[in-house]
Amino acid sequence: MEEIQKDNTESPHKDNSADASLLAGGALGAVAAGELVLLGTACPLCVVGAPLLLGYGAYKKYKEKKNMKSNKDSQEK
Repeated sequence: MEEIQKDNTESPHKDNSADASLLAGGALGAVAAGELVLLGTACPLCVVGAPLLLGYGAYKKYKEKKNMKSNKDSQEK
């Protein structure tokens, strides 16, 4: 069998959990908005969960960019 060579280059986004959290928070917010328009009420989980997921995703993105910048600065020295 032929073995597949893995590319050892590291992508700038090692962990996609920040993107997944932002996407999930946006989707949950859209569901809550749709419920509010159609039914006149939104489930409490959607109302609480959407901002939490969006905030967590934004925080992870911020930390990721901060770490990338500090790694870049340390490599230049």
